[in-house]
Parts: sequence; structure tokens; C-alpha cells
Amino acid sequence: MLRVQTKSLFTCELNNMDIPATYEQLEQPSRLSLWVGRPLSKKRLLRQAVGAQEVVMNIGSRSTNPFLAALTNPTELERRKGRLSSSYPVVDKTGKRWLDSEAAYKAFKTGDTPHDERVIVGVIAAKLQQHPELVAGIKERGGRAFLERCDHLVGVRGRRWEGRGVESRFIRFLIATYDVARRKGS
Repeated sequence: MLRVQTKSLFTCELNNMDIPATYEQLEQPSRLSLWVGRPLSKKRLLRQAVGAQEVVMNIGSRSTNPFLAALTNPTELERRKGRLSSSYPVVDKTGKRWLDSEAAYKAFKTGDTPHDERVIVGVIAAKLQQHPELVAGIKERGGRAFLERCDHLVGVRGRRWEGRGVESRFIRFLIATYDVARRKGS
């Protein structure tokens, strides 16, 4: 078991997990990639027209699906805009309450990628632990397989967290922390 401790006051224990490096299934031309919260591209419209079968969803704050919006980090702004009905605050080990996981992450990120990855893992783990309804929602939708079908393409500068399926660092960390939260909850 790997114990991740950061200066950010968040701790998470992760088992070594076999998370694939690519999400090759998205490359299959017969699959529909419906962009939740974003317009369909010409390529995606063509796939839809030829009878593609599967929907791939984007986890992001601007998603039209409230559950997908709740899984991303900057949830408080979307709640104030009326896109989310619930708040998802995160409390660190000292008891400090952050409005959402994005606020907690921004407070402790340094720009050093390895450090920032440890911070985000701890923050996501805290969010899932403190909001078990998110873990239950992931499980109801297919668990790990559901998350592997999701994208995290939000158009942010730098794009270090973005990608399709497990090509996204954010999705990989969400899967890893979901696996831990699910085991602790069962």
C-alpha cells in the first residue's frame, strides 16, 4: 500500500493499481462520443449518424449532467450559477472547511507536478470520503468501468489534467480514489 502525505493536510492510502495508460476503445470508429456539456464535433455527428452505440461523458463543471459536474473539482461556482443543487465542501485534517475541492487544491498547489499530483489525490480522496453519495452514484453507473468511459476535457490552460478516459490524470486519480473509497465503504 502506498501512503500519500502532502503539506496540503490531506492523506490518502492507495494500493498499487493497474490503470491502463491509454483508452484505446475511444479510437474505435463505431462508437458514439457524445459530448456532455459541449457541442458535438462534425466527426462525432458522423459517428452518431452511422449508428454508433456508446455514449462517452465529460466530467466537468460546465456539464449539463449534474452528477458529472459534481465529480469535478470547481463545484461551488456551478452551484451558485444554478447548475448544481448541492455543495461539495472538503474538510482537511485540521478541520478547515474549503468551499470545494478546487479551492483546497489551489491553496496547496505549487506548480511542481509530482507535488500537485499528491495534493489532488488527497483532495479527491477527501471529497469522496466526505460525500459518500458520489461514491454510490459512481457505483450505480458502473463503478470503475463508468469512470473509464468518461473524459475530462475542460479547456483549461496547460491541460495537464485533461484527456480521454484514463489518458486523463484527473480520471486516473478519480478512479484510484474511488477504488479506495469503495473498499473502505464496503
